[in-house]
Amino acid sequence: VNDEIKKESAEIIDCLHKMNIKTILLTGDKELTANKVAKELNINHVYSQLLPENKLEILENEIKIKSKKSSVLYVGDGINDTPSLKLADVGIAISGLGNDEAVETSDVVLLSDNMNSLVKTIKISKFTKTILIQNIVFSLVFKFAALLIGTIGILGSYGMLLGVLADVGVCLLTILNTLRILKKEK
Repeated sequence: VNDEIKKESAEIIDCLHKMNIKTILLTGDKELTANKVAKELNINHVYSQLLPENKLEILENEIKIKSKKSSVLYVGDGINDTPSLKLADVGIAISGLGNDEAVETSDVVLLSDNMNSLVKTIKISKFTKTILIQNIVFSLVFKFAALLIGTIGILGSYGMLLGVLADVGVCLLTILNTLRILKKEK
């Protein structure tokens, strides 16, 4: 008896590879089955016949060897995945398949067992990080410029107006910029 591989799985792994995300399969299945799945889905590395503590050891090693700019993401659905979900930089539980322990321990919960939402989640989180950096840089540059102009006194009595604009105006602009996240998938 073999589990059936979902049709979208190969497409999802391909999308992850296009985003330069290394894929690793950690499974309790027999080696033959695990290698067959890894080959069919083009997964980078495969570890089979693992107990939860074995998965945790491999995950700890991946966290040790990763670069400072990268993150280790773990996707799981069962109680056996709970320690790994907690240890990973980002733990993602699949609530449509999983149990309550995995859902409570994870950082992100996919509300359905449709794994296409994993790729969408990663893309939205990367876009969100970009927006966050834009907002911080814009805010700091504008406020520093307003501080400099106000200190020099170029605007005279309009300096207070510039201060208000630097505070409230920048806040409103960063909120509007952040709203772009809602339109990302559209």
